[in-house]
Amino acid sequence: MADPLIASLRTHRPDLVVFVASADSSRFVREALEAAPVPDHAVLTVDDPESMDAAFRAGRRAYRILKEKGAEELLVDPTGGTKTMVAGLSLALAGLGFTFVYVGGAKRDAAGRVITGHERVRTMPDPTERYHVFEQRAFMRAWNEWRMPSAAAALEAILKTGERNPELLSEPERRYFEGLLEVTRGMHAWDLFRHKDAHERLSQGLPKALAEAEAWGHEGKLKVLGALKARLPELEAIAKDNLSGHPTFRVLADLLANAERRAEVGRYDDALARLYRAVELALEAHFFETHRFFLDKPKSWPKEVRGRVDGRRVYGLFNVLERAAQLSWALREEGTLPLRLYAKKDELRRLTDDRNKSILAHGVVPVEKEDYEKFKAFLRELGLKPAEPWPRWWEA
Repeated sequence: MADPLIASLRTHRPDLVVFVASADSSRFVREALEAAPVPDHAVLTVDDPESMDAAFRAGRRAYRILKEKGAEELLVDPTGGTKTMVAGLSLALAGLGFTFVYVGGAKRDAAGRVITGHERVRTMPDPTERYHVFEQRAFMRAWNEWRMPSAAAALEAILKTGERNPELLSEPERRYFEGLLEVTRGMHAWDLFRHKDAHERLSQGLPKALAEAEAWGHEGKLKVLGALKARLPELEAIAKDNLSGHPTFRVLADLLANAERRAEVGRYDDALARLYRAVELALEAHFFETHRFFLDKPKSWPKEVRGRVDGRRVYGLFNVLERAAQLSWALREEGTLPLRLYAKKDELRRLTDDRNKSILAHGVVPVEKEDYEKFKAFLRELGLKPAEPWPRWWEA
């Protein structure tokens, strides 16, 4: 029947219409145009009206035609299509700025069809825009790949949408996304080793985001945000260590976790460079946490070892390792991390050769996954493990 289509055309008075119809229903298009003429139109024929794929492709073609002809206000009325056509068109046009139209009515015949003359035209906002489906999906994808600037950009887009159209963002939602944006910026700072800034941002953003997530009872949000809240003391301690210039094993664990994130997204050159630094940091952390002196500051060494170990400045990882071993021997240590590393210096040299050939050191040879994995395994055998991974988001 063409009646619902005619009612929609008469209500909205469009300048341009793209009809999506099956071969059998093309006659309804002619009837509708005779009853409610439009200045311009096109007809796209769907060969199989029970194919969601065909309807989806027709919907995308219709969208291209509308944009090519300069259409600005977009409406889609899937009333009258088969269930699969409705689904296909809705999927094709969701998130593209369409207002959805449905022609219903209170009075219906025995078959459930609206009785002619009792049609009621309804308009509905695209729910993917109201609930920011695509922006939230972009946020989660970026976060889960540790691309925090991109994740923040997706949240900024949601907040800007709310500024332009307050109906699309409630006050609790605004508070939640503002808090989450601050958290995301904090995670970026954490990834850049700006731990003090990271702690301040997470401390400000987490309470706002958590309060709304708790009010909504959204388990997925609570799981991620709660996990981050539990790690605030750890982050604060790392920030204090760095501000004080204290090399500690918790800073080392954070560095190893940072390397792991790089490796997870295929950035093996960056990841291996961090493992290289981790070896030296492990030596520094041993002497600071065990003896409270600094490996690279001879004036801080105990008096009994100053005359026994050369205190002149040294450069290069293996010279630093040599000095660390000498200090351990001077302190009469046995089986310490510096001595175990020194005993494995030949293996370590083979591993660092891969890093030295990379673009981040002295060559142009890309680092492969297996190069990173071998180095990581070497450190794990020494008991050096990364901090707990950051939580990831999952769509509900």
